[in-house]
Amino acid sequence: MTQSVTTKNKAVHHFNSEITSTLYTTLAAMSCYEISGEDAQSFLQSQFTNDVNDISATQGQLNSYCTPKGRMMAIFYLCQWQNNYYLIIPKEIASAVMQRIQMYIMRAKVTITDRSDQLQLNALFGQQAEQTITALKISAPTKDYQTSAFEYGLCMRIPGIVPRYIIISNEQFSADLTNLSTDDLGLSTVEYWQWLDIMSGIPMVYTETQEAFVPQMANLELINGVSFSKGCYPGQEVVARLHYLGNANRRMYRISTAASVDLKCGDDIYAADSEKNQAIGQVVSAIATNEEEITALAVLRVEAAENNQLAISSLTGPKAEVMSLPYEIPQIDKNK
Repeated sequence: MTQSVTTKNKAVHHFNSEITSTLYTTLAAMSCYEISGEDAQSFLQSQFTNDVNDISATQGQLNSYCTPKGRMMAIFYLCQWQNNYYLIIPKEIASAVMQRIQMYIMRAKVTITDRSDQLQLNALFGQQAEQTITALKISAPTKDYQTSAFEYGLCMRIPGIVPRYIIISNEQFSADLTNLSTDDLGLSTVEYWQWLDIMSGIPMVYTETQEAFVPQMANLELINGVSFSKGCYPGQEVVARLHYLGNANRRMYRISTAASVDLKCGDDIYAADSEKNQAIGQVVSAIATNEEEITALAVLRVEAAENNQLAISSLTGPKAEVMSLPYEIPQIDKNK
């Protein structure tokens, strides 16, 4: 059955990029951690792939955390509010990742606190989302990862095929959102938000894919999730070497397959035209678009993606097709 959400006037079927109104959902699958202390900035700068020094009261970012081998343990959003840093990360991996980061604090004056019980994460999206944000008496950010503080929290704009915002707030904002009087505001689901992530080419790391990819495999440097001019961090040598060699032979693509296929995060992808019974890729995330199609992000060998003869789970498994992303994926430079 096709999933749907109900606004005050009509049903909106999953999933449609022509969201002419504003939809909202609670991001219950994400956790929010506060990182505070006088050494917080320098400590985070030494741990993450992006340049934390670029974060300010009006600018957040996408970021990731790697092992010493350059394999990503997590992808997350990072922003600053009231002089503290806030990290938004998938809940299923949050505790283990934050405990690992905590191990490296040592003598630094840094405190990491899970604020998921005190602060709520709401997402607003759609063509009218900016107007809805303004109606809530928030200065709506207009650029990707730009942030805006307000009385009850912080709003950050997220890249997407439609305007999207994440709001960190106390309970008062959720009450204001519920009471907002407009015919163009409707309650949605977290799956709709995740589908928009896929359509926008924004990956997340989950339990099944931890330590599976270096940042370039998931296109992280193409969506401003990696800095190549900052100092050292775990895995920096591996990430930098791959960048300067220019030979990432695996990249993340959007793929489509039939809705009848049982496709999920971590599943293997094969080249259907190959004689080698060896996986050439792995699913990053997947969502059923409607009753006919599943769309997903998958890290694939570049040559296999270019051949576009893909199969799910085995050489003879259900077929999948490479689809477009809103940004260009670089080709392998064969001269390097």
